[in-house]
Amino acid sequence: MTSTIDATKPITGNPTTQSVRDNFASAKAEIESLQLARIFRLAHVAPTVEIFQQCAVNDVAQVVQFNQQTFKNPNDNSVYELDVGNNEIIFHQTGWYSFSVSIHIDRKSTSGADATWNAWSQLKVPAGVFVDFPDSLRKRTIPASLAIQSQFVGLTTISRITVADSRLRIVQACSDVTKQIGVVSYPPVGIYPSAPGIIMCLDKLGDL
Repeated sequence: MTSTIDATKPITGNPTTQSVRDNFASAKAEIESLQLARIFRLAHVAPTVEIFQQCAVNDVAQVVQFNQQTFKNPNDNSVYELDVGNNEIIFHQTGWYSFSVSIHIDRKSTSGADATWNAWSQLKVPAGVFVDFPDSLRKRTIPASLAIQSQFVGLTTISRITVADSRLRIVQACSDVTKQIGVVSYPPVGIYPSAPGIIMCLDKLGDL
């Protein structure tokens, strides 16, 4: 962020009160901007029944879905928003961003043979195409000896968004879809609350 404070004011000799007030106003605005938490949290939650986002085609990327925006500050679309129809996060401002993703995955099939599940993020600039985000791949190989199981995977990184209105999405893929593997959201059971299949938390750290 480029400061609007004028270091040449107030001038020596006969400074004006207004020049001092202008600099204080600029300083106040910049401090308040730095103090504002620019945060965004998305989730895919199963409020009553389990929701299974199963991989459909071997080794083909499939967009992971969100069904809930739990909070956003500021509560407008000035920084980022969720494109609900495409499950893409739109960054309206350039800058440094921190984002973390946590994912629950299930393997439903009891048939033998190992299967590998993969998840990663992709980024697209306006009028461009989605490209794989470097170093974002997370994978789990689920062995045949554990035919039915649940696993958890997390991803935390810092990204540099250089073009306004760039889009980010999370995708998953599986080496053998007959093993019925994918993101799963768990409903409440007994005293336990529901478990989101995927949670994404975003925080704008600052401008470029």
